[in-house]
Parts: sequence; structure tokens; C-alpha cells
Amino acid sequence: MLDVAIKKQLPEFLLRVEFKFNNGILVLFGPSGCGKTTLLRCIAGLTSPDWGQISHDNRVLFSSELKVNLKPQQRRIGLMFQDYALFKHMDVEHNILYGAPKGSSLVAKTYPKILELFQLSPLLKRTPGQLSGGEQQRVALARALMAEPKMLLLDEPLSALDGGIRRQLQDELIAVQQIWRIPIVVVTHDWQEAQKLARQIIFMEQGKIKIA
Repeated sequence: MLDVAIKKQLPEFLLRVEFKFNNGILVLFGPSGCGKTTLLRCIAGLTSPDWGQISHDNRVLFSSELKVNLKPQQRRIGLMFQDYALFKHMDVEHNILYGAPKGSSLVAKTYPKILELFQLSPLLKRTPGQLSGGEQQRVALARALMAEPKMLLLDEPLSALDGGIRRQLQDELIAVQQIWRIPIVVVTHDWQEAQKLARQIIFMEQGKIKIA
């Protein structure tokens, strides 16, 4: 269970959100600049709320009252931005394995499963500059999953893609959730995409939840 109840003063408005989400895919939907990305950053630990609490599976990630604010690497959360943030000097294999925890016994089991799911084996020796947008998206998602996260946060992961490749990757996101059984929070501006992916949709406007 992801449990969020926070406030964060932004230059344009007060971000004030409160929601609970169990499992599946949660979509944050709303116009640009309404606070969706800031909310993701607060959950990930990259931005600190001014007040409130964030917990996941009864583990407190942030609490203004308890003075808890875990670092991003302590939260076991995978975060993927719109630009994918791949390492340009590394090939695909090293980009994927970069996210793997050192000494984990699960890596040997997880890595082949991820390569098969995203059909990445033929691309392992290529660099990001040699990949299409859809291939880069798969590599970034594979790297996030290799970190063995307890939750995934995806900030407009498919916005740079179009047509059939976008629909195919929507299907792959759904498959990822069904296989890994972890909460996935997705930011999107595409209403059809939101309807296809989401178990729950949160509509945001000027830092507030309009319908949840």
C-alpha cells in the first residue's frame, strides 16, 4: 500500500495531495505544470515535502512529524524520467546492469527474464545513440527493474513515441506490473493511454487532486 498525504509550497501554488493506492498501475493525469512530476519526486525522495507523510507497505519513507526522510537509494524505488537518462558511454548491457544491487543473489535470475521480456539480447553491445526511442525506453525500464524496486515511478515514459510502438510499450508496461506485482505510478498527458494502463486515475489541477 502506497500512502501519501503531503504539502509542498511551489512558486505557483501549494501542492496538496492525499491518496492511497494498493497495487497495479496508478496514473497521474493533468495539464503541464500541475504538480505531477513534483509529486513523483517527493515519493522518490528527490524533493522533500514541507509537511506530511509518505509510506509504502507500512514503511515510512518521509514524515515531517517523525523527522524521517529516507534518501532515494534507501527507498527501493525505480524512477524513469522522460529522457530515460541512459549513460551514453556505456553499451546496453552495462546500462542495464548498472542498476543491479551489488552481491544480490537475484541478479542471475532477473537479468535473463528482463532480456526476454524486452527482447534486448540482440542490442546488448550497442550504445544508446544506436538505439531507437522505443529501444531506449526498454533499456531504461530494464535498468530500473534490475534494481529490484518495490515500486516504479515513470514520468511520461512514452511521450516521445508514436503509433504502434507506443501501443506495444503500453502492453509491455502492463506485463511488467503483472509479472513483478509492484505498484507503478505513471505520469501521462494522453487520456487514451491513461485509460488503457490505469487501475486508478488521479486527476490533478494546480497542485490538488480533483477526482481520485
